[in-house]
Amino acid sequence: MVQNEVRKVVSQVQGAKVKLEKNTIEISGKHGTVKRTFAHPKMRMVHAGNEITISTINPSRKELALLGTWEAHIKNMMHGVTEGYTYKMK
Repeated sequence: MVQNEVRKVVSQVQGAKVKLEKNTIEISGKHGTVKRTFAHPKMRMVHAGNEITISTINPSRKELALLGTWEAHIKNMMHGVTEGYTYKMK
């Protein structure tokens, strides 16, 4: 059986420090620290160099959606600790 591996790569933003232990990722920057646990039996995360790779093998439609969701969460976490967010009331 052919195994189809799908990967998403998130580049580490300058000024952000990433620490990955099992399913928990901790991102630190000048605006604080954010910690979150990502857990799914068919998906895995690897931190190597300045990249975080999220991958899954033989994904279903829901797992593909989850792959993109995890990628967006990690990018938002990096943005939050390096540049910060500003909320304005209308």
